[in-house]
Amino acid sequence: MTAMAGGGVVAGDSSAQPAGLPAGLVPGSQVAGYLLEGLVGSGGMAAVYRARDERLGRVVALKLLAAELTKDEGFRRRFLREARAVAAVDHPHIIPVYQAGEADGVLFIAMRFVAGGDLRGMVGQHGALPPGRAAAFLSPVASALDAAHAIGLVHRDIKPANILVDAG
Repeated sequence: MTAMAGGGVVAGDSSAQPAGLPAGLVPGSQVAGYLLEGLVGSGGMAAVYRARDERLGRVVALKLLAAELTKDEGFRRRFLREARAVAAVDHPHIIPVYQAGEADGVLFIAMRFVAGGDLRGMVGQHGALPPGRAAAFLSPVASALDAAHAIGLVHRDIKPANILVDAG
């Protein structure tokens, strides 16, 4: 299965503290009812953790936005508006958003956790994809983008690192 994810996240060290996040957000910390289990990746705008939703007992991907972004009121409003819009999209190849908001000054998005990595990692590990295999990724991605565009959402960062490949 292929799914579209948010932009700017790369694989990282599960014990490191990403730059820009509030101090102390490491595995074992809690944010808005989610227990951080390990860092999945980080980028300039956010870090993504594998986390456990303690209310429902499920594993989620918890995206925590960089601290400096939370200081910009315009960004905060846009972030929450876009999170609501993405949560309204029901498409098999768009990662569902479970919750978005702010907790203790940290903006976050909780979404389905996709085990398996991304297309960039797959190509890096296995080399160029045969045409048929590449086409198998293009169709679901195009369908996901079409669904997003139909409600006025524009991804703005389409690249192999933002195309997740489910291990299952």
